Amino acid sequence: MRVLRTIPPKYACRACEGPIVQASAPARLVEGGMATTALIAHIAAAKYAWQSTLYRQTQILAGQGVVVDRQTLARWMGSAAWLVRGLYDLQLKTMHGFERLFCDETPMPVLDPVRGRTRICQFWAHATDDRAWKGPAPPAVAYVFADGRGKKEIVAQLAGFEGVLQVDGYAAYASLVGDAKVPGRSSWRIVSFTRAATS
Repeated sequence: MRVLRTIPPKYACRACEGPIVQASAPARLVEGGMATTALIAHIAAAKYAWQSTLYRQTQILAGQGVVVDRQTLARWMGSAAWLVRGLYDLQLKTMHGFERLFCDETPMPVLDPVRGRTRICQFWAHATDDRAWKGPAPPAVAYVFADGRGKKEIVAQLAGFEGVLQVDGYAAYASLVGDAKVPGRSSWRIVSFTRAATS
Protein backbone atom coordinates (compact mmCIF):
# COMPACT_ATOMS: atom_id res chain seq x y z
CA MET A 1 0.00 0.00 0.00
CA ARG A 2 1.13 3.54 -0.68
CA VAL A 3 -0.28 7.02 -0.24
CA LEU A 4 -0.53 9.13 -3.38
CA ARG A 5 -0.59 12.83 -2.64
CA THR A 6 -2.19 14.91 -5.38
CA ILE A 7 -1.67 18.68 -5.32
CA PRO A 8 -3.71 20.39 -8.06
CA PRO A 9 -1.75 23.38 -9.37
CA LYS A 10 -3.04 26.94 -9.06
CA TYR A 11 -2.81 29.43 -11.91
CA ALA A 12 -2.88 33.22 -11.83
CA CYS A 13 -2.28 35.92 -14.41
CA ARG A 14 0.48 38.36 -13.40
CA ALA A 15 -0.56 40.96 -15.97
CA CYS A 16 -4.24 41.14 -15.01
CA GLU A 17 -6.48 41.12 -11.96
CA GLY A 18 -8.26 37.89 -12.80
CA PRO A 19 -9.04 35.31 -10.11
CA ILE A 20 -6.71 32.48 -9.14
CA VAL A 21 -7.76 29.26 -10.88
CA GLN A 22 -7.01 25.81 -9.53
CA ALA A 23 -6.99 22.66 -11.65
CA SER A 24 -9.62 20.05 -10.87
CA ALA A 25 -8.63 16.98 -8.91
CA PRO A 26 -8.37 13.81 -10.99
CA ALA A 27 -11.58 11.80 -11.30
CA ARG A 28 -11.94 8.82 -9.00
CA LEU A 29 -14.16 5.77 -9.10
CA VAL A 30 -15.68 6.75 -5.74
CA GLU A 31 -16.68 10.40 -6.02
CA GLY A 32 -15.11 12.36 -3.17
CA GLY A 33 -13.33 9.25 -1.88
CA MET A 34 -9.63 8.71 -1.32
CA ALA A 35 -9.36 5.19 -2.76
CA THR A 36 -7.70 4.94 -6.16
CA THR A 37 -9.14 2.86 -8.96
CA ALA A 38 -6.12 0.54 -8.63
CA LEU A 39 -6.93 -0.17 -4.96
CA ILE A 40 -10.59 -0.89 -5.70
CA ALA A 41 -9.60 -3.15 -8.62
CA HIS A 42 -7.18 -5.00 -6.32
CA ILE A 43 -9.90 -5.57 -3.70
CA ALA A 44 -12.37 -6.75 -6.36
CA ALA A 45 -9.83 -9.18 -7.82
CA ALA A 46 -8.98 -10.50 -4.36
CA LYS A 47 -12.67 -11.01 -3.56
CA TYR A 48 -13.92 -12.52 -6.80
CA ALA A 49 -10.82 -14.18 -8.29
CA TRP A 50 -8.95 -15.27 -5.16
CA GLN A 51 -11.98 -15.85 -2.85
CA SER A 52 -10.68 -13.47 -0.19
CA THR A 53 -13.71 -12.15 1.68
CA LEU A 54 -14.04 -8.46 2.51
CA TYR A 55 -13.81 -9.32 6.21
CA ARG A 56 -10.48 -11.04 5.60
CA GLN A 57 -9.27 -8.16 3.47
CA THR A 58 -10.01 -5.64 6.25
CA GLN A 59 -7.73 -7.71 8.48
CA ILE A 60 -5.00 -7.84 5.82
CA LEU A 61 -5.21 -4.08 5.28
CA ALA A 62 -5.16 -3.44 9.04
CA GLY A 63 -1.98 -5.51 9.24
CA GLN A 64 -0.44 -3.07 6.77
CA GLY A 65 -1.57 -0.07 8.82
CA VAL A 66 -4.59 0.78 6.65
CA VAL A 67 -7.80 0.70 8.70
CA VAL A 68 -10.86 0.46 6.44
CA ASP A 69 -14.33 -0.64 7.53
CA ARG A 70 -15.83 -3.67 5.79
CA GLN A 71 -18.92 -1.66 4.85
CA THR A 72 -16.67 0.82 3.07
CA LEU A 73 -15.16 -2.02 1.02
CA ALA A 74 -18.69 -3.23 0.21
CA ARG A 75 -19.64 0.26 -1.06
CA TRP A 76 -16.49 0.29 -3.20
CA MET A 77 -17.53 -3.04 -4.73
CA GLY A 78 -20.93 -1.53 -5.51
CA SER A 79 -19.25 1.39 -7.27
CA ALA A 80 -17.03 -0.99 -9.25
CA ALA A 81 -20.04 -3.09 -10.25
CA TRP A 82 -21.86 0.03 -11.46
CA LEU A 83 -18.84 1.04 -13.54
CA VAL A 84 -18.47 -2.31 -15.34
CA ARG A 85 -22.21 -2.98 -15.78
CA GLY A 86 -22.15 -1.90 -19.43
CA LEU A 87 -19.22 -4.21 -20.17
CA TYR A 88 -21.01 -7.09 -18.40
CA ASP A 89 -24.21 -6.52 -20.41
CA LEU A 90 -22.20 -6.40 -23.64
CA GLN A 91 -20.38 -9.64 -22.79
CA LEU A 92 -23.63 -11.47 -22.01
CA LYS A 93 -25.30 -10.15 -25.18
CA THR A 94 -22.28 -11.19 -27.28
CA MET A 95 -22.25 -14.68 -25.75
CA HIS A 96 -25.98 -15.10 -26.44
CA GLY A 97 -25.30 -14.22 -30.07
CA PHE A 98 -23.27 -17.40 -30.63
CA GLU A 99 -24.87 -20.65 -31.74
CA ARG A 100 -23.98 -22.70 -28.65
CA LEU A 101 -24.36 -21.74 -24.99
CA PHE A 102 -23.73 -23.76 -21.85
CA CYS A 103 -25.87 -22.96 -18.84
CA ASP A 104 -25.79 -24.26 -15.25
CA GLU A 105 -26.83 -22.98 -11.86
CA THR A 106 -25.56 -23.34 -8.31
CA PRO A 107 -27.20 -22.44 -4.97
CA MET A 108 -26.13 -19.15 -3.42
CA PRO A 109 -27.08 -18.31 0.18
CA VAL A 110 -28.02 -14.64 0.51
CA LEU A 111 -28.55 -12.78 3.77
CA ASP A 112 -32.14 -11.57 4.12
CA PRO A 113 -32.15 -8.74 6.71
CA VAL A 114 -35.97 -8.69 6.87
CA ARG A 115 -36.20 -12.32 7.98
CA GLY A 116 -32.92 -12.27 9.89
CA ARG A 117 -31.56 -15.36 8.13
CA THR A 118 -30.29 -16.49 4.77
CA ARG A 119 -32.39 -17.55 1.80
CA ILE A 120 -31.25 -19.70 -1.09
CA CYS A 121 -30.93 -17.92 -4.43
CA GLN A 122 -29.11 -19.05 -7.57
CA PHE A 123 -25.99 -18.10 -9.49
CA TRP A 124 -26.31 -19.10 -13.15
CA ALA A 125 -23.18 -19.56 -15.24
CA HIS A 126 -23.49 -18.84 -18.96
CA ALA A 127 -20.45 -20.09 -20.87
CA THR A 128 -19.14 -20.33 -24.41
CA ASP A 129 -16.01 -22.06 -25.73
CA ASP A 130 -15.66 -23.26 -29.33
CA ARG A 131 -11.89 -23.73 -29.26
CA ALA A 132 -12.11 -27.53 -29.50
CA TRP A 133 -13.54 -27.37 -33.04
CA LYS A 134 -12.12 -23.95 -34.00
CA GLY A 135 -15.55 -22.34 -33.86
CA PRO A 136 -16.30 -18.63 -33.54
CA ALA A 137 -17.14 -18.43 -29.81
CA PRO A 138 -14.18 -17.59 -27.55
CA PRO A 139 -13.90 -18.96 -24.01
CA ALA A 140 -16.07 -16.77 -21.80
CA VAL A 141 -18.18 -17.06 -18.67
CA ALA A 142 -20.77 -14.61 -17.33
CA TYR A 143 -22.68 -15.09 -14.09
CA VAL A 144 -26.34 -14.17 -13.66
CA PHE A 145 -27.96 -13.85 -10.24
CA ALA A 146 -31.57 -14.96 -9.81
CA ASP A 147 -33.95 -15.45 -6.90
CA GLY A 148 -34.82 -18.98 -8.01
CA ARG A 149 -34.21 -21.72 -10.54
CA GLY A 150 -37.65 -21.99 -12.10
CA LYS A 151 -38.83 -21.57 -15.68
CA LYS A 152 -39.42 -17.83 -15.41
CA GLU A 153 -35.79 -17.23 -14.33
CA ILE A 154 -34.49 -19.31 -17.25
CA VAL A 155 -36.71 -17.53 -19.77
CA ALA A 156 -35.71 -14.09 -18.45
CA GLN A 157 -32.00 -14.89 -18.77
CA LEU A 158 -32.20 -16.42 -22.23
CA ALA A 159 -34.45 -13.82 -23.89
CA GLY A 160 -33.21 -13.34 -27.44
CA PHE A 161 -30.98 -16.43 -27.48
CA GLU A 162 -31.30 -18.71 -30.51
CA GLY A 163 -29.29 -21.89 -30.79
CA VAL A 164 -28.14 -24.96 -28.92
CA LEU A 165 -28.41 -24.75 -25.14
CA GLN A 166 -26.21 -27.28 -23.33
CA VAL A 167 -27.52 -28.06 -19.85
CA ASP A 168 -27.58 -30.78 -17.21
CA GLY A 169 -30.59 -33.03 -16.59
CA TYR A 170 -32.63 -30.42 -14.68
CA ALA A 171 -36.30 -30.98 -15.59
CA ALA A 172 -37.19 -27.28 -15.96
CA TYR A 173 -35.27 -27.10 -19.25
CA ALA A 174 -37.18 -30.02 -20.75
CA SER A 175 -40.52 -28.60 -19.62
CA LEU A 176 -39.64 -25.26 -21.28
CA VAL A 177 -39.26 -26.88 -24.69
CA GLY A 178 -42.75 -28.35 -24.49
CA ASP A 179 -44.37 -25.19 -23.12
CA ALA A 180 -46.03 -23.37 -26.03
CA LYS A 181 -46.67 -20.27 -23.85
CA VAL A 182 -42.95 -19.49 -23.55
CA PRO A 183 -41.90 -16.91 -26.17
CA GLY A 184 -38.79 -17.79 -28.16
CA ARG A 185 -38.53 -21.33 -26.88
CA SER A 186 -38.93 -22.68 -30.43
CA SER A 187 -35.51 -21.17 -31.25
CA TRP A 188 -33.78 -23.29 -28.59
CA ARG A 189 -32.39 -26.74 -29.17
CA ILE A 190 -31.62 -28.18 -25.75
CA VAL A 191 -28.89 -30.75 -25.32
CA SER A 192 -29.02 -32.31 -21.88
CA PHE A 193 -26.14 -34.00 -20.10
CA THR A 194 -27.09 -36.05 -17.06
CA ARG A 195 -24.49 -36.82 -14.43
CA ALA A 196 -23.57 -40.48 -14.16
CA ALA A 197 -24.00 -42.02 -10.73
CA THR A 198 -20.76 -43.11 -9.08
CA SER A 199 -20.36 -45.51 -6.20
